[in-house]
Amino acid sequence: MEDDLEGLQRWLSDAGVPARSDGRLLYVDVGDPTAYDLVRDAVAELGLGLVRVECQRHRLTEMFTDSPGEQGGVHV
Repeated sequence: MEDDLEGLQRWLSDAGVPARSDGRLLYVDVGDPTAYDLVRDAVAELGLGLVRVECQRHRLTEMFTDSPGEQGGVHV
């Protein structure tokens, strides 16, 4: 499982899509709508099972700080 996330994170990074792992989740910056397609393509190419893709909402405190949270999460 951990190797799957590392491989996916590396694939996305090579494609120019920033991502970070947190346990069994991979948070992906989806500033560009094509990031969703890249996630789909990476998961298919690596032969991974995609459980869920969801958009993470901002927390109220993030609206008043300089460091907003991640945009989306991928659960493989």
